[in-house]
Amino acid sequence: MIAIPYFRVFLSCRYIVLTSKHHEGFCNWHTNVSFSWNSVEVGPHQDLVGKVLRQLVEFSAILSM
Repeated sequence: MIAIPYFRVFLSCRYIVLTSKHHEGFCNWHTNVSFSWNSVEVGPHQDLVGKVLRQLVEFSAILSM
């Protein structure tokens, strides 16, 4: 997973802020509400919010969206 090295570098951080939905409506998670305009159906084909959340839980950090 790409996120792991970044979290190891920033272990002294207590939280990160993630842009989960862009201003044009593009969601970084899978949703049926955004008319196929999300990161699972377009772009990297991954649930980016879910990947970051799992890593934050592993490192006991706080996520703010």
